[in-house]
Amino acid sequence: MTNKQTICNDSPCKDKLYQVLLEEISAYQYLAETIKQKQDAIIRNQLEELENLTGVERLLVRKVENLVQARQQYLHKIAQSTDGSVSLLLSQYIEQLNDGEKPRWRSIEQRIRRYVERIRRINLENQQLIRASLNYINGLVEMLYPHQEGVYNALGEENAPAAAKPILNVNV
Repeated sequence: MTNKQTICNDSPCKDKLYQVLLEEISAYQYLAETIKQKQDAIIRNQLEELENLTGVERLLVRKVENLVQARQQYLHKIAQSTDGSVSLLLSQYIEQLNDGEKPRWRSIEQRIRRYVERIRRINLENQQLIRASLNYINGLVEMLYPHQEGVYNALGEENAPAAAKPILNVNV
């Protein structure tokens, strides 16, 4: 063991921090599953289900934000109780633990990072799906209706509404 100062060993603060991290992992896991279900709803064009899942997602994001805030508060308390530091990152805290405890805490940290990365990736995919859908819809609108500059022309006169373009010419 190095002669680094160990932080908060066998304290209730440490146990509470560990419990918050486990809850955080559970919330991230559920959030990732919900976002993946949203992706399926986007692909299947199930708007009602998408709306419901978005509501669930909002609740989960708030829960994750609260858990992250609780984690930061515990890390802040630990930092103040040991060396008076204002803040401490989870990775910094883990580095200051006894060597025997580090693997368990690193495993928790890695699980959090994996879920955060998975959520980021699925959100990016969902953005791309929505963007592709919007481009498709915009293309259909442009195909059916000509582009019109505005409602009024330069003289302040009302422009005539654009007529729909015929898709097929049925004049034989």
